[in-house]
Amino acid sequence: MLALFFHYLQATFKPTRGDYTMRIKNTQSITSGLMSGAQKISSLALWNHQFCELDNMVDRLLRFHGTKPSAMSLIAREGAGKTHFALKKQEQFSKYVIDYGDYTTMPVLITRAPKQSTVRTFVERILYELGDIKPSHGSADEKEKRLLALLRKREVKLIVIDEIHDFLPKTSRGRPSTALAWLKGFMDETLIPILFMGTERAGLLHVIDKELASRIRYSATLASLPYGNSDYSKFDFAEMASAFAEHLACPLKQLMFVQFDDEKPIFSNMNLLDRFFVATDGVPRGLRDIFLEINLEMEDDADFTPNLESLSKIYKRMTSMNDFIDFDPFGQGNLTKVQNYINKNCGGENNAAA
Repeated sequence: MLALFFHYLQATFKPTRGDYTMRIKNTQSITSGLMSGAQKISSLALWNHQFCELDNMVDRLLRFHGTKPSAMSLIAREGAGKTHFALKKQEQFSKYVIDYGDYTTMPVLITRAPKQSTVRTFVERILYELGDIKPSHGSADEKEKRLLALLRKREVKLIVIDEIHDFLPKTSRGRPSTALAWLKGFMDETLIPILFMGTERAGLLHVIDKELASRIRYSATLASLPYGNSDYSKFDFAEMASAFAEHLACPLKQLMFVQFDDEKPIFSNMNLLDRFFVATDGVPRGLRDIFLEINLEMEDDADFTPNLESLSKIYKRMTSMNDFIDFDPFGQGNLTKVQNYINKNCGGENNAAA
């Protein structure tokens, strides 16, 4: 159903300058003039339609706080933006933080599933995140009592557990960890909604323990940014690339793939955008990493130009790129391969070669 919703948005959405301005200004961190291009690029947050729908689902989950043990699973490939989303959600709620002098409230608690998934390591990890100065001190019962007390004291409304797949066995036939079993009682005790985040293996949450699965009300996935056979279907990816280009040490017009004229988006240099998409497979982290490298080149060389030759050099030295291709997307003679990849993986005919 969620996938159908995204498909509907891609087919009907016609962005305007107002959409673009809102999605940048309302979601990015406040940056000072002293920040470097790299800092601005790293802190920039653009919420595409997947993120907007995900944000709405989490807000819905929060309405069950204090009433019923409830959770949501977010499954995403590496680099798709799940951790970034959680941090921005935490930032959203920062305006509700209350400073009591000796401590502040913590509406959103983010923690990572420890590699050693035992109750002890998990409890100690959360105690540490809550500010306990001696998280390993005391018996198991004492630590759990401190944990519950701190959650109440700091008024936690949402717990985000990242890398939840580290709690899970390799397959559905494996046995769940003791920490995962402990979580059920923890949810019943606190009635604090939990957002479980992880890679594809996190889907086992829905099958390995029926009692835990019954507490997971919603499920969502984050994949590559949408990309299709029309300029409008490439808007999210073009918007993110253009925003990164705007925040370089010196903004590069040739990398601003979408701009606005009289409230309407004007797309340009789409063949180069296609190359960026294939290089990163549409993964936001990969796109950000390329622009961070471009920014470094610009800081080192005032005459740097992002042509195919320079972009190819950047691509070849990076490891966080598309593992599903065996060619250089920025290679001079590889545009046909780029377009064939898009047609095969995104469907439809692409822009005519230029």
